[in-house]
Amino acid sequence: MRRKTARTESFWQRSVLVRRGEQCATGKRARAADTAF
Repeated sequence: MRRKTARTESFWQRSVLVRRGEQCATGKRARAADTAF
């Protein structure tokens, strides 16, 4: 399990951070749309 730790962990952390960033961006956009309308 712990053979490719550095690469796989960094990859998963990156993907998770990217997903979180996308969710935050979409949430902000949805909030802005709600306030605009």
